[in-house]
Amino acid sequence: MTWRAWRLTFRMQGLVLWLLGGAVVVLTVGSVLVAWQTHETRAAFDVCLAGVAPGSNACQSISAPLNDLSLWGGTAKLAAQWMPLILGLFLGVPVVAREIEGRTAAMAWALDPGRGRWLLQRTLPVLAVVLVAGILIGIGGELVTLAPPFQEHPLGAGFSDYGSRLGQVPVRAIAVLVLGIAIGTLVPRQLPALLLTGGATLGLFMALTLGMGAWMQAEAEPIPIDHGYEAGAHLYEQVFQDDATGALISTAEFDQQQVPTDNPEASAPPGMTRVWLGVPGEKYGLWVLRESGILLGLTVLVGAATLVLVRRRRPA
Repeated sequence: MTWRAWRLTFRMQGLVLWLLGGAVVVLTVGSVLVAWQTHETRAAFDVCLAGVAPGSNACQSISAPLNDLSLWGGTAKLAAQWMPLILGLFLGVPVVAREIEGRTAAMAWALDPGRGRWLLQRTLPVLAVVLVAGILIGIGGELVTLAPPFQEHPLGAGFSDYGSRLGQVPVRAIAVLVLGIAIGTLVPRQLPALLLTGGATLGLFMALTLGMGAWMQAEAEPIPIDHGYEAGAHLYEQVFQDDATGALISTAEFDQQQVPTDNPEASAPPGMTRVWLGVPGEKYGLWVLRESGILLGLTVLVGAATLVLVRRRRPA
């Protein structure tokens, strides 16, 4: 693939590339600055707390900026979750739809009968841009997650801010991009294709969220109460675990059985321990790999279907 083909593709995307590229740079730089400033402010606040008496308000002036940084960090993470959709929509849909709608596809296909090569020349440059943008946004989201303003992650971030970090953003962006190219080929009118891709993407991620959620809940396991939040676990509910057999019983089931206890104020009945039911934070990488595998598999299938469609399609 020649540099001329890349330059032509970038020229066709033009203004959209510049706008989205600027947004990615602003979001990434902003995330890095928020993470850095949060880390420095939190460190100064901890030092201040260590040198004053409990209950003192001497550190209030230092803690106040943490509220603003928490707000900015939340905004950055929310933007990181939505950027894959925006990148895929506005860079993916026009790849084929614009050329068919503008009647330039027929000329290109007549001059070069290799439609598969034509599609790759239009797709690979945009794919590279989206991949780099997704990595940058994911790095920014990762840094913000690792610099919490109020609660540290002594045992790891785990599932904190799932969906706005390096493990998910690039893969989701590529998936939406390929889906946008496919729908833009099937519905070669840019506005209808944009709307349809937006709806299809939301449906895809709703199904993915529900499916992955059910899968995770099916593999949930007991987690010690004091390690639930510290390790960034994905928690569902508190249950009782029999110390002898390891059997689990929910608090609702326990209350229905009305098991007598000598100490109603105890956190758990005799012979049982109260635990969280959830997925440990150290398994975050495993579940990211599983989700990425599903999305990349669907992306390959959609990409192959798009190639077949382009080869068989007649310009509108």
